[in-house]
Amino acid sequence: MGLLLAPATASATVYADFTVDPTLTPLTTGDQFVADQINGRYQEDLKVLTFDPGTGLGTFTTDSYWFAQGFSKNDGASPVTPGVAGGYGTNYSLYAVFSSDGNFKIDADGKQHFNGTSGTVSVYYDDNADTDWALPADPAAPGAAGQVSLTNSSDDKLLAYSTSLVRANGNANPSDPNDANGDFALVYNPFNLTGVDPFGLVGGAAVGATSSCSPCRSTSR
Repeated sequence: MGLLLAPATASATVYADFTVDPTLTPLTTGDQFVADQINGRYQEDLKVLTFDPGTGLGTFTTDSYWFAQGFSKNDGASPVTPGVAGGYGTNYSLYAVFSSDGNFKIDADGKQHFNGTSGTVSVYYDDNADTDWALPADPAAPGAAGQVSLTNSSDDKLLAYSTSLVRANGNANPSDPNDANGDFALVYNPFNLTGVDPFGLVGGAAVGATSSCSPCRSTSR
């Protein structure tokens, strides 16, 4: 099973449905509901490790935090309201921490192209939706992981993880606000489920397989 993290875009993509049973989630009641997408936002701290202005080539390392904002249905077009979603965002929430290392190139016209070569991701269930987070003052050295600091996370449950980043690419064009700015795709495979499921996912081909964020936000230095 693989995990894809990518910005959501307007398209005719057909998403596989999955069913969530809120009654399996602690402190939550409600009927089962069907969704096909989990939406969210992320923040990233990117550090340039090396850069050769003569060639435009360099290396980087990043630490990131992704937090789910809710569920969607109808191929991502319609939000599932918090009430239907069993109090999502109040009684429980989802988040992920991930890191990657890689290389980049800046073209003569200023366009930036990033390629990740290694990375990790961990996805958590947050009981009570009370976990807070902070990006590191200085991103991790290549190969290090877990640099995002978490507070009030002692009751959180690890749902899935991967240490195998098989594809990661992104592009940005700071000189043209109408061009792609910060679009990315991260693919992890294998994507390992822990067997812990307080979240109540009870069926569907997309369970644990895909995630999207829209809009995506990145901070870098």
